[in-house]
Amino acid sequence: MIARVATEVSVGRLFDYRVPDALAPRLAVGQRVRVPFGGRTLSAYVVALDERDAAPAPGASDLFGMSDRSDGSDRSDVSRPERLRAILAIEDETPFLSPVLLELARWMADYTCATYELALRCMLPAAVRNRTVKAKERLYVTPCEGTFDLTPRQAELLANLRRVGGGWLNSLTREFACTPQTLKTLAEKGAAVIAARQMRRDPLANRTVLPTRPLPLMPEQAAALAQVIAAVDAGAVARGAKAGSAKAGGAKAGGADGPSANAAQGSDSESGARASSPAGE
Repeated sequence: MIARVATEVSVGRLFDYRVPDALAPRLAVGQRVRVPFGGRTLSAYVVALDERDAAPAPGASDLFGMSDRSDGSDRSDVSRPERLRAILAIEDETPFLSPVLLELARWMADYTCATYELALRCMLPAAVRNRTVKAKERLYVTPCEGTFDLTPRQAELLANLRRVGGGWLNSLTREFACTPQTLKTLAEKGAAVIAARQMRRDPLANRTVLPTRPLPLMPEQAAALAQVIAAVDAGAVARGAKAGSAKAGGAKAGGADGPSANAAQGSDSESGARASSPAGE
């Protein structure tokens, strides 16, 4: 398997790396990985995967066609995938970037003439890009199957845990009106497992997002909108008619490639040069 990644270094191109067999089942598009880059290691984001033993189709490696390969690219010989350097590790199992965000970043880079890596960084908070910042961890309680020697209260708690499928320790103490020690006693008897897990913040948790609908316009607003639409449509028709007459006139004067067309192109070029010269100055 070959992975195409965008590194933290804004060089305006992507790089291909070989995926070790141990990482292949866990690797996904959008994940952050560690890769060798020259004489150092960098964080990078997987933007494409190819299941075959060959590099992905060319075209997106050099975003602007300006690379001279003087950077010692790890994509020096895509016809020999065994010579590609391997990904070192997966830094985060959960993908940071969805396919939609990756496509949006590509459009942003093209529209603003920025590098793809810079567009990706704009989508990630600084705390996410900082490798020294670790995800928040909390204790998670998971119920176990089987029969255990429990008190009636403990048996009730275990039944509730199985009903909800487990949860965060602090949340369960509030929901079931118990103490952390009670849940830890269940764990000591083998009825539950308490372990630390990474806790990701969900900004939409416990919130209901209602669908929105266009508000009805007042009569004055509807009349104004009708006038705007009519003016836009009339302008489009007029521009189309003007373009058609200009094309017909050019054909009569000698065709699209005739003297008139060449003269018009020369005039446009001179006008463009005169218009752009103040900006150059």
